Amino acid sequence: MKHSLLALIALTPFQASAAEDLALPGARWLAKSSGYVCAADTSKTVESPATLQDIAATFESMTTDYSLDNGLLKATFVEDGVTCRYSALILADNAAKTLKLVESLAFAADEASSCSQGKAMLDGYLAANSYLYWGHPHHVTVLIEEPNAAAVCGEGTTTVGIDFVLAGKI
Repeated sequence: MKHSLLALIALTPFQASAAEDLALPGARWLAKSSGYVCAADTSKTVESPATLQDIAATFESMTTDYSLDNGLLKATFVEDGVTCRYSALILADNAAKTLKLVESLAFAADEASSCSQGKAMLDGYLAANSYLYWGHPHHVTVLIEEPNAAAVCGEGTTTVGIDFVLAGKI
């Protein structure tokens, strides 16, 4: 009987008790978010676009591998009154200075929300983007198409930059 119970436990699939952010194999460089900037003037931070404020989106970091072609963005947002984690693997075309979303994941630690609406919004923002690489310390600014960009960056503007500053080698 004892062996039968142990065998049953061994054959029962285990479900992870908590989801985890996506991981970037070979992560080498860490950049931390410094806020939002406008492409025309990257020297000063600006207010978060209203659509991102509506879900309390906060970008935390970007890590890249040695090649700088593969990256991982991490953020949080609020959905259904619950904080959701978001992570997105991106692929850079450094010659064209573009980024493309490869895979993303969003979850609430206590599973109190599916986080699907915020994930869809952030996925839409990160689907395909241009980026700027500038300054010392080094900055990577992901330019997102934003319907309210003119309110943040001035008339005729269609993008707002999510800015990350190099923090160092991992």
